[in-house]
Amino acid sequence: MAFATDRDILVLEPLAFRDLTWAGQVVLAGTVSTAGDAAEIDSSEGDMQTAAVEAGHVLVVGAVPLEIVERGGATEATVSLLRAMPDGPTVHPAKLTAAPFYIATFTPQLDTAHRAVLRMAGIDPDAPAREGVPGEAQIVNPGALRRLEALLAVHALWAAAGAVAGASEHAMARAAHFAERIDAERRRVRVELDLDGDGVADAARALNAVLMLRG
Repeated sequence: MAFATDRDILVLEPLAFRDLTWAGQVVLAGTVSTAGDAAEIDSSEGDMQTAAVEAGHVLVVGAVPLEIVERGGATEATVSLLRAMPDGPTVHPAKLTAAPFYIATFTPQLDTAHRAVLRMAGIDPDAPAREGVPGEAQIVNPGALRRLEALLAVHALWAAAGAVAGASEHAMARAAHFAERIDAERRRVRVELDLDGDGVADAARALNAVLMLRG
């Protein structure tokens, strides 16, 4: 499972949910009504449960993206304008009544980015668990990898947009911009591993390097 969510993509590139949904998946559309941070959706396509909508997805109403903070049922959810922190208080959107919405996700790009981050950390995402060989389950600081994962996903989106015929200079410039940010984040981040199963990091890996934290 990816460390990052669509909400993390929204933080880095709000335009993704307006200009790049063709590269992702629209999993649900219909109308939504809100009061405070409570939202109720109505869709002829199904509901949030059948569409596997969860916290971290992004619901777009007009040009306004809303975080899905919590799904309370098949048609109810807690929503918020983009919060400063993932665990911060909700920021109420304007009251809505039967407003058109869609929920777009970039799960395929996030999954690819997740596998890339694991490989950067020297972990083969396809290898079976083996004693003495650290795997994803031994990572104790997944939150520290969230930004890098989201950056990789956003770069993939703009790179795809820049590769189509007649691509705009804007798409190619955005792809180059995020490539630079990925390199900076890759140099900064450390992957902490619990090697003995006590829940405490024993080693930290900086891409293709291992630094011992304790004996």
